[in-house]
Amino acid sequence: MRFAIHHPTYLPDISFFARLEAIDVMVLLDNWPMPDPGNGNNLCRGNLRLAGQRPATVRLTVPIHRRPRGQSVNQVHINGRDQWARRHWETVRRNYRSAPGFANAEAALLSIYSHEWQYLCRLNMTMIRWCQRQLEICSSKIILSSSLGLRPGAQDNAISIIGEALCANEYAAGFVERSRISEADLDVLHDRGLTVLGFRTEYRPYPQVGPSFIAELAVIDLILSLGSRRDIRSVLMGATEALEVGSSR
Repeated sequence: MRFAIHHPTYLPDISFFARLEAIDVMVLLDNWPMPDPGNGNNLCRGNLRLAGQRPATVRLTVPIHRRPRGQSVNQVHINGRDQWARRHWETVRRNYRSAPGFANAEAALLSIYSHEWQYLCRLNMTMIRWCQRQLEICSSKIILSSSLGLRPGAQDNAISIIGEALCANEYAAGFVERSRISEADLDVLHDRGLTVLGFRTEYRPYPQVGPSFIAELAVIDLILSLGSRRDIRSVLMGATEALEVGSSR
């Protein structure tokens, strides 16, 4: 079995779903501690394209309440006093209303942004599941870490803990993640029967709402910009390449 772990992020980019397509199971760390803001934490953020004459992006951020250190992802509350949902929806509508896929997606996205969300994880999972359906990726490929009955540990040993629970033999690491896995950690994983694969994402250009192509946007940019399921799948399927990351042994 080939698996990966990830946090349930608000607006994942193409690399998240391209890796999901290439594995058996993605475990989302909902009951693991919330990562520090400065440690690549995109749980409440995502980038979209701005329509217009110049290539530009906008970052959407969901405001959250200050949390005690070590609080799990599924316990993080959204700051409901902020009008974030209205602003996010207006940003999506204003920039993508003329895009080929907007008409089919409008009702679903409006429903998501009209809901009064209390927990960040529930919002993020709803957005991820919607994107997953639009991309025609099997729903059973995503499971929550809380459903495995595991006691959360440090982020560093999540691969070993979850790999053992799944009886997996391959771990699919993202581009940034693979650079953080030390030789010593690779040796430990190898001893436990896990081969580590590093996934490299190739962002293939597709028509967007503005001039020139901008990579690493939230996957809803792809969904709204193209509309056609066939074209969307074509971009997604050609986006990743797996390379084995060897241990020192």
